[in-house]
Amino acid sequence: MRLNSRLLILAATFATLTGCAAVVQRAADGLSTGLTQGISNHDDVDTVAAGLPAYLLLLDGLIERDSRNPVLLLSAAKLYGTYAGGFVADAGRVKRLSDRSFAYAKRGICARDESFCRQFDDPDFDRFNTFVGEHVGRDDVDAAYVLASSWIGWLRADTADYSRIADLPRIETLLNRVNALHRRKITAVRSPISVCSIACVRSRWVASRSVANSACKPPTPSMPGRICCRRC
Repeated sequence: MRLNSRLLILAATFATLTGCAAVVQRAADGLSTGLTQGISNHDDVDTVAAGLPAYLLLLDGLIERDSRNPVLLLSAAKLYGTYAGGFVADAGRVKRLSDRSFAYAKRGICARDESFCRQFDDPDFDRFNTFVGEHVGRDDVDAAYVLASSWIGWLRADTADYSRIADLPRIETLLNRVNALHRRKITAVRSPISVCSIACVRSRWVASRSVANSACKPPTPSMPGRICCRRC
């Protein structure tokens, strides 16, 4: 009788702890999503620049406790990419932050889709192209876009590295798929990726990393017209 009572108490305790863990996870997911949306919609750039590092460290801490949570990982990837691409001038820091953004993005993709995860190690571009066309659907648009954003940021952070430049066709494939699935998901004004970014990387032209700097790239055969690039 005592043994049965102890087992019941143990089972009840386990159930309570499991429920608490689920509540904490949902709260963390909601926090990371809310932070990402709030920062993206904020209308004071200086406030975002001053406060964003604290949120990045907060997400790092949450990920340490829940290392395979795709919501946390992809939120961190997006915010690290935003910070590296819009608020940091030092090239060394941009590279470190962009590396972290891309690493989080890949971990987030792997946590939500093991079949996609395997594509990162496959050198065959045709297989990657086929996979994206057949397996990336409407439910994957947000995650795929965060991955592409982090990927192009990682590439732009060190355009002297030809192994990074070699990934450009994969990024374009991913962006084309996202755009085809849901054009409204991409807002050109706020997006860290644009035709401008692709054109600048493809031509190996990198403008000053000053946030206030703007520069223009002359037209190319594949990109007709005059393409104005800001912080490419």
